Amino acid sequence: MEYVKDVLVTDRYMVKCLINTGERRLTDFLSLFKRDFIPVNNVTMIDLRNGTTFSSHRAMVRKEDIVVAHELLDLASDASLRNLQSQEVWTHQVDMYHTGMTDLEISGLVRPGSLDRSDGGVGFFVIRDARMQGVNVSLNPELKILASLPYLIVNRKQISLVMTHCG
Repeated sequence: MEYVKDVLVTDRYMVKCLINTGERRLTDFLSLFKRDFIPVNNVTMIDLRNGTTFSSHRAMVRKEDIVVAHELLDLASDASLRNLQSQEVWTHQVDMYHTGMTDLEISGLVRPGSLDRSDGGVGFFVIRDARMQGVNVSLNPELKILASLPYLIVNRKQISLVMTHCG
């Protein structure tokens, strides 16, 4: 069995893989990575439209095409985990919509200001208590992992519409 610690979801694929983040959080790595394509290892790709599985030792994923990501194996420090679990900063309930080959609805809690970034770069932010709809998990048993992730890293450039419900 190959070692994987990351999940990426594009418009068409769920990609389980190992990304060498240089010991940075995946959110920071994705936001700071300057190249168009991210090298990934130990890759399993599952087509979101038909459930077909592809495997490779190495692949490249276009950064702009990532809709959401998640660290399956969390290598964060205790301080990072406390920050993610802290209740007081996660006050905005949102419903976000990605419209594309696979229409996705992502709901959960975000920090105030996390949607207001205006630096023009491809920025990623975290949504906690995440729920994702739009993936037919019956196509492949491995897709079921997308229904039970405690947080998602969202590419703000892949979101078409955001509805906020401030607490």
